[in-house]
Amino acid sequence: AAVALFGAASKQEFFDALPRLATREVKAAWVAQLLAVAEDRRSVEEVVLTTIGGETVHTLVAIALPPESSGYHSVLVTVVDLSERKRAEEALNQAQAALAHVTRVTTLGELTASIAHEVNQPLAAIVNNASACLSLLSHGRADVEELRAALADINSDAERASAVIERVRAMAKRSAPDRIPVRVTDLVHEVVALTRAESATRRVAIRTDVPAELPAVLGDRVQLQQVLLNLVINAMDAMSGADDPERSLDVRGRTDGLDGSPTVTISVEDRGVGLQPEERDRLFEPFYTTKPHGMGLGLAISRSIIEAHGGRLWGESQRGRGAVFSFRLPAAETSRTA
Repeated sequence: AAVALFGAASKQEFFDALPRLATREVKAAWVAQLLAVAEDRRSVEEVVLTTIGGETVHTLVAIALPPESSGYHSVLVTVVDLSERKRAEEALNQAQAALAHVTRVTTLGELTASIAHEVNQPLAAIVNNASACLSLLSHGRADVEELRAALADINSDAERASAVIERVRAMAKRSAPDRIPVRVTDLVHEVVALTRAESATRRVAIRTDVPAELPAVLGDRVQLQQVLLNLVINAMDAMSGADDPERSLDVRGRTDGLDGSPTVTISVEDRGVGLQPEERDRLFEPFYTTKPHGMGLGLAISRSIIEAHGGRLWGESQRGRGAVFSFRLPAAETSRTA
């Protein structure tokens, strides 16, 4: 079995290649496992082996020492090839990433009119200022300071339009998940900016309470934006039948501690219809939705994203009216030591 696992043609070839197959990772795993055996503990480690052909093989290595009463003096070593499982996990991860991308693009599709409005506003201002500059120049009464102010406005509006396009491009692009420190205040600001025109159209006031000193979280910025964007849009949908004065949602951030480790919690609170008892247990089921035209994938995918980041996503009803959805993530190591 070992000969086949390492891709050797014979036992002799396997034994001859042993010094080369004992990589640094293998040696480190063996040290940990032999220490466990010396302490009469059963050791199970996932070890990446290298075949004679240079390919990597994921394995599960278990070492057990029979009790003295058994009369055996040998160590039992079991090696399980995890290659098929790893390939299945990779295929599942790719499918989940593709599905997350589809739902992200679908969400952006719902915001198309609002995003167009966000781009058209600075473009219209650019046209007006450029026309004013041309008019001043054509009449031969150009004032340098006036022209400078108009050009500064053009530059500012161009950057504003570019920022909107960049946010949309990042959300629409399909790329491999990243793991970088993400500032929570930036995350909230970007999502609020994406939904600014949509919230104005729906007459929903978005209030934020996210302290600047909140620690960063380690994760994929776009995926975390997707989760928060989904929660904000859901909150606005929940208030579609509410009176105008009650159409407000709050995005809050706070620090917590979980088992002594710092965490960051972001909550989205609405003033909508709340959650019915029969809905709470099914909220995160795939394809379950209370919306007439919903796919029922937003919350399910959001939960999978947060769990992949080592966090938790949950929803609960308010005591009065509305609901609050929250997700908690571990603080980044850089923030913990800062």
